[in-house]
Amino acid sequence: MSEYLETGTSPTILKYYNSQAIGLLGLVTWELIVTTPFEWRFIKEKKAPHWSLPFYTGSRLSLLLYLVTIVTNGFGHQVMPCNVQAWIMHVTTSLAIWLPGALLCLRILKLWIRIERILGFLGVLLSGLMLINCLTWQTPDMTWDSSLTRCIIRTGTHKAITLAQYLYTFAFYLTLSIIFAKKHLPRRTLADVYKLVVEDGLGIYILVTIVFLGQAIITCIWVNDLVIILFVPIALTVTLIAVTRSYVHEAQLEQAKLAQSRRLPGHRVSVFNNPTSRPVSRPPSSWRKSKLPPAATPSESSIA
Repeated sequence: MSEYLETGTSPTILKYYNSQAIGLLGLVTWELIVTTPFEWRFIKEKKAPHWSLPFYTGSRLSLLLYLVTIVTNGFGHQVMPCNVQAWIMHVTTSLAIWLPGALLCLRILKLWIRIERILGFLGVLLSGLMLINCLTWQTPDMTWDSSLTRCIIRTGTHKAITLAQYLYTFAFYLTLSIIFAKKHLPRRTLADVYKLVVEDGLGIYILVTIVFLGQAIITCIWVNDLVIILFVPIALTVTLIAVTRSYVHEAQLEQAKLAQSRRLPGHRVSVFNNPTSRPVSRPPSSWRKSKLPPAATPSESSIA
């Protein structure tokens, strides 16, 4: 994939390119600040983080490093060799695509009681997504252009590989959307469909699928590095914010349900959470009434 401008780019495009990079970096930085309380909760309460948290954190850091590299190059600061910048772009782009996909796969796994039925299939999909992204890691050939005051690319990833990358990514997220929707069927009423799309999270799968469908269409129609580099940062930013916000919302709902269940009478406290606790049990309804015969009344005792 080519993430850099070529020689002969108009000044208008350069200004838009720089403004877009700054705007997206500011948006992602604000997103990191807003969701900081979610990470701070694990530190403050000394809770063991969920094992999916590394995917969540890694995807955010990958996109942040991706945008920082764009801004560094876009404003003409030769703080690192051009080829090093290109390698950083290749790796962070792949991670920003793969890690959100892994998060959505983990969410699908929660719907299955016996995960071995779907685990292998999702593993193959994720492996294919990583493989097609690794094919774009070709040795870059970039140089510093003093007239543009930025790195420019001489030879980049072949257009066919770039197209295959986005077509597979689109097919990957489309498959996840179909699996997620099929698992929640049947939905008969409009309220059920609304709950499936908005509350249960199908809308996130559909949004990401549409984003990469648009990227694939643009790559097919306008096989041009300029169009690709102007759309890729937007696609990755929208995808990552949607997926991570969905992850935070889902985690907060689980914590709220857990806190509510702990306040209910007869709740079984997990031994993992409190090793000294014991389940609160209630006797069966047949045991709650005494089996002894009723006591004799004074009149009955006098007759006896």
